[in-house]
Amino acid sequence: ILKQRPRSPLAYHYQGNAFLGLKRFPEAAERFRICLYHNPSHVPALGNLGVTLIELGRHQEALQIFEQIIDMSENPAELWTSYNNIAELYTLSGRSALSDLYRSKANDLKAAAEERLATYGHRKGQGTKLGTLLEAIVHTELNMPDASSENGS
Repeated sequence: ILKQRPRSPLAYHYQGNAFLGLKRFPEAAERFRICLYHNPSHVPALGNLGVTLIELGRHQEALQIFEQIIDMSENPAELWTSYNNIAELYTLSGRSALSDLYRSKANDLKAAAEERLATYGHRKGQGTKLGTLLEAIVHTELNMPDASSENGS
């Protein structure tokens, strides 16, 4: 995808996710930063960069990123995740009073976040060109039959 669209924020985000999953944190951070260079308001990449920075032990930078998400998002799932991540960072630093405040805010958002995630899960990748392409790539890489050949199509 990057050969065809070298400035695609989504392609860099997906590549960052792959590196994150492989625990290749420096590469993941770099890809998330490139995604954000091309689309500074891409909150999922911003959140994943925060998670990556936690893994790299760069807690203060991660904290700033999660605070930035809180300032820029109205999505309850993104807010819930950010408040939880901040609470965890404060727990790690021994600041339990601050951790409790952020955890409480996260708990207040939990039901709305779960509802949002459930709605998003039903739409994600279904019927989109990108979803079809990603499914084909996964099946090709794993040498699996795709859905059409499994159904006899």
